[in-house]
Amino acid sequence: MNGRYMRAAEIRWHNRQPERLRHINQKKEKKKVSTVQIFDADLRFVNEIPMPNTLAGIQYADQLAAENPDRLYVVMDEHRQKAHQR
Repeated sequence: MNGRYMRAAEIRWHNRQPERLRHINQKKEKKKVSTVQIFDADLRFVNEIPMPNTLAGIQYADQLAAENPDRLYVVMDEHRQKAHQR
């Protein structure tokens, strides 16, 4: 703020504060997904599938392993650490 009165740019900045915070929080929430990584038998990367949470990723990896047991399925949690391997 410059002296007693706010300039137009400062007014816009303060008015858009809730929108900015909402955008930042949505971006953080979007990053918080676990993934199922699929590898071939010779450990070549095939695909990565995003999942809403780690438990859903583990269940999906188990389902895929029952269908195609010759591949390796690794579930990574939202912190990109290995949570399950099948």
